Amino acid sequence: MSSTFSTLGLRKTGLAAGVVAVTAALWVSFGATSASAHSELDVAQLEAALTNVGVETSAPAGTAAIESGALVSAETGLTLPVDDSDASGDTITTVPVTESSAASVTPDGLAVFADTDSSAFALSASDTAGYSISLDAGAPTEYSYDIEVGDEPAVLELVEGGGVSVLDGGGNLVNSILPPWAKDATGAEVPTHYTVEGNTLTQHVEHQGAAYPVVADPRFVCGGAFCTLELTRAETRALANNVLVGHTVCPLMGPAAPACAVVVTAMWAQAKIAVSRGQCVGVRGIRAPIVTGMHGVYIRCYA
Repeated sequence: MSSTFSTLGLRKTGLAAGVVAVTAALWVSFGATSASAHSELDVAQLEAALTNVGVETSAPAGTAAIESGALVSAETGLTLPVDDSDASGDTITTVPVTESSAASVTPDGLAVFADTDSSAFALSASDTAGYSISLDAGAPTEYSYDIEVGDEPAVLELVEGGGVSVLDGGGNLVNSILPPWAKDATGAEVPTHYTVEGNTLTQHVEHQGAAYPVVADPRFVCGGAFCTLELTRAETRALANNVLVGHTVCPLMGPAAPACAVVVTAMWAQAKIAVSRGQCVGVRGIRAPIVTGMHGVYIRCYA
């Protein structure tokens, strides 16, 4: 898989002078024999693929996701505010990198983008996530993101459990990306993992032989106001059975990891309730210079 789309220019998003912008440009690596970009986009098909694996394409008003101020548009993709100790206007922006892609925004606020005849993308402000959708066996197996902090390449670090820390040039934690997941049309898990090279994050999706469509998800931990570490169904069940401890899932919270670990380890009873309700649990904190006010929450399961 050698050919790639050309990269769109990275840009600041209306920030005041002196405020650092965080941008991420998305590109896809696929075989030289892949089909050309879609001339039309079947939004209903993509929404159905997401719904089939449990992704909600909108969030109720007043949820933390909406309060984070995340936005999507066909022109700029997903824009996610990220506060830090220096300014409140920092953003992460993720856009598919092909100027010929058809794009539209659904009434529920899901931005969907065409890629090849065998794949597409969806960006959600509701859960600050991007989804790659493999429609058939001709889809790419690698989906890569170039990430910059301001005008400089980000520093990406793989962490325990398969997630990625996003740092600025000074080594400060800007955001985190949860461990990847991928599911096929039957809900079966599809092997997937991240690799990093320079400031490029690549999600590898081994979808050959799966039931299509296959949905894969890179998801950010922090929004403008909150950071939420969301446990999967498997992690929630493990916690409910007292076989999951906090330090195995909390490294993504950076300096707040020790506090996160204490909260997670004490949440086994809450996890039992979540399992009985078909929910998952997470740990949420208020984003400031560091994450504070850590507490357990019930969440819908994202994987």
